[in-house]
Amino acid sequence: MTKTLTDLTATERRELTTALHEAAHAVVGRVMGLTVRRAVIHAPDSLGHAGRCEFAAAPLGKPGEVDLAGTVAELRFERGPRFSAYAVTDRLGVHCDDRDALTASGDPGTLDRTRRVVETTWRPIRELAARLYGYREVSGEQVDAALRLSEYADEAVIQLSAIRSGRWPAARPIVPGGGDQWRLHLH
Repeated sequence: MTKTLTDLTATERRELTTALHEAAHAVVGRVMGLTVRRAVIHAPDSLGHAGRCEFAAAPLGKPGEVDLAGTVAELRFERGPRFSAYAVTDRLGVHCDDRDALTASGDPGTLDRTRRVVETTWRPIRELAARLYGYREVSGEQVDAALRLSEYADEAVIQLSAIRSGRWPAARPIVPGGGDQWRLHLH
């Protein structure tokens, strides 16, 4: 039997929201060029954290969009694609680690860019969150699969660039049944 959102208990809804939050960190992190090790959800720890997303070391640091992605995804889930910057500020009061990282970036355009990337990748975020909710952990390979990235690094770079620019899906095969050749699919 499949449950609908209205059938979820308060605990299940919190866990689903946490899964969406962590899935968004993972998907947006990957889109912004980071390597995702894994994302997990767990029982709340002493600081109230119920999940985390782990990335490989990033030589240039983590972009602010990655820090804000979890909060934006939560609000997107709860309120749809239109919500105010005030709602984001209010929610960042709960997610202090994300707020502090975002403040340290000092980039005023981060919210607009994050909203665009989350909206562009909403389907893979939801897909990955469902997997994370059910299995409690997802790998970097599963993040790539949700984004439908090529297994070839050069093609994946082009696809990620297309996603960042708002073009989705990033690439489609140009030969029937797949193949090694890809081209950008621009809508």
